[in-house]
Amino acid sequence: MEEFKLEFIAIDAEKREKTGKGAGRVLRGENKIPGVVYGKTTESFNVAVNSLDLEKVVKNTNTMEVFLILSVDGEKYQVMLKELQVDITNGKYIHADFLTISKDQRMDFRVPVEIVGEAECKGIEAGGMLQTLRRELDIRCSVLDMPESIKVDVSGLDIGESIHIEEIDLGENLEIFTDVNFTIATIVAPSAAEESDADEEEGTSDDVENESDSSEE
Repeated sequence: MEEFKLEFIAIDAEKREKTGKGAGRVLRGENKIPGVVYGKTTESFNVAVNSLDLEKVVKNTNTMEVFLILSVDGEKYQVMLKELQVDITNGKYIHADFLTISKDQRMDFRVPVEIVGEAECKGIEAGGMLQTLRRELDIRCSVLDMPESIKVDVSGLDIGESIHIEEIDLGENLEIFTDVNFTIATIVAPSAAEESDADEEEGTSDDVENESDSSEE
């Protein structure tokens, strides 16, 4: 497997002077969206970016965070896409916030959990079922140290056993802030899994009946 390497993707932007809803509508009519660039060492300024370029980057990125080299009138800014506002009626982007960062800066990130070792898991081979309780983890690390995912190996788990956050080797450069040794994944007996599914179905049925009773009233 190739080692994951975080990439900063280059995208062009232009400074904009006009602000407000009217100016934003004009930009969106030109397939551009308004945005703002800001940071601890950067005086904030307004920009406009091509909406199609940004959409392509967001859809093709291989991490939960989007990192960019923003070229603005000849100046280059290393940024993270901090917030992206979307029009809920049509799914189009309407505004973007870009936070300037340095590659050695420690920041908080949310990364996905990647379960590995299912094919060799003793509990699954014995008929147990895998339940993943945490699909994302909040970590702190430098931008360069941010992993694509946190791998959780369940190959050694038997039925009734779980793996907790304290058992995960995050290395020296990653931190997780929690006082609770929470469960990430567990192997449950088939009967327990079936009971859980049955409880969910029963709850759904009760909700439907309650809604029916309420409508009759």
